[in-house]
Amino acid sequence: MRPDTAYRLWFAATVTWLLLGLLLFADVPGILDEGFHAAQILRFVDGRWQQHGQVTMFPGWHAVIALIAGPWTDPAAEPDYPALRRIAMLLALGAVPAAYAVVRRSGGSPLDAMRRTFMFALLPGIAPLLFLLYTDVVALLPVLLAVAWTQSGHAQRSLAAATVATVLRQSNIVWVGWLALRRWLDARESGWRRLVAAWPHLLVLAAFAAFVLVNRGVALGDRSSHPSGHVSLDNLHVGLLFGWVVLLPLQLAATPRIVAGLRSRPLAALPAIALGLAFWFGFAPDHPYNRIAPAHILHNGFIQWAAASGPRLLAGLAMVWSLWTIQFTALRDRQPAALYLTMLLSMLPMWMVEPRYALPALALFLLLREPESPRVETALAIWVATLGIWLTAGYATYTMAL
Repeated sequence: MRPDTAYRLWFAATVTWLLLGLLLFADVPGILDEGFHAAQILRFVDGRWQQHGQVTMFPGWHAVIALIAGPWTDPAAEPDYPALRRIAMLLALGAVPAAYAVVRRSGGSPLDAMRRTFMFALLPGIAPLLFLLYTDVVALLPVLLAVAWTQSGHAQRSLAAATVATVLRQSNIVWVGWLALRRWLDARESGWRRLVAAWPHLLVLAAFAAFVLVNRGVALGDRSSHPSGHVSLDNLHVGLLFGWVVLLPLQLAATPRIVAGLRSRPLAALPAIALGLAFWFGFAPDHPYNRIAPAHILHNGFIQWAAASGPRLLAGLAMVWSLWTIQFTALRDRQPAALYLTMLLSMLPMWMVEPRYALPALALFLLLREPESPRVETALAIWVATLGIWLTAGYATYTMAL
């Protein structure tokens, strides 16, 4: 098939999915976190500017939706979830072309970029949340822009995007740190001038530190469930397993590279083995929200399932395999170690175990990795799409959630 024909097919498939997703949730009542997000929006429509107790981030996203929805929304009535979702999707939809831009600006061909954009739009986690009243995809949009602009040398735009990402979700401050580290590593200056070159980034980091001190924590609401200073490997473990399942064809294709790499560098096996042992002996999530509806919420069901030794062993082996795939897969970035470090840090400072916390790292790995053969890439796209459609249908029918 000619590349331009294949490009058009992937483009058409992506647009078709976006239209189908809108139809899937046209008459679906509120789902999980949508309830308190809608309540915050209706407060703003009603002219009440108090923060909802369960909204942990700065409610700027809620205010924008309230501003758009206000003229036809009755704040005393039940939330019109389909209408609010359409507005939220319009705000988040930019993440799809931003994903395309990340691939193109890192050197990918138009066909490669369009195929990966299709995978991004159907990535489990992103696929359903793109159509729901959730902040995950809209908060990922400026992260993608920051990466794309970094790849093309627009430092000021990248910092502005990472700052917006932090306002949308406080944990995104790690991407400002990544930009500061990139600026330091790429600087032509030496000594203290090298540090001074990153002063705009350090200023944003200092402002965030001041916010945490004044606010006495990172979260604005639901603070008891999102305490500051909590560091755990649990989300990294779950993120690696999530990545192993979602990117299974890639895991299989990487196996010869893993075997060859470990033969030539046996010590490279140690980080993954250490992480596997940490999972075996230390994985015991105790957040109250991780006990809710294990038969319905997949990651809560996994936590119960992994308590038994057999499933725990299988999950641990998949996590080790997943980390080895990452180790032996090159990224299209001048400083891949800095990017991998930031992906790691983005999953550590959370008490609650939630696969959605791994979405920025998983999406960037999907978009920035060196391509496999066309056959593997096509198989991966079909696999990702199958899982994404299945999970989205689960949300739409109230039978499961990630």
